[in-house]
Amino acid sequence: MKVTLNIKDSFYNTFMDFLKHLPEVNVEEEKKSVPQWQIDEVTKRMNSTPAEKYISLEDAKKTLKFKK
Repeated sequence: MKVTLNIKDSFYNTFMDFLKHLPEVNVEEEKKSVPQWQIDEVTKRMNSTPAEKYISLEDAKKTLKFKK
């Protein structure tokens, strides 16, 4: 059986240390890493775009249109 838990960040390390000492429990930590190809592509795009083309996050949010 698999179980997913939502716990506070401040309690995470304590909770995981507790679980790792239980012989009946197998802890599989989810790895959320960005693939190297994606890092390379973003870096390439950032290096090929002039700085004056960048806009602030606040300005970008103003251009978004949300469905109702």
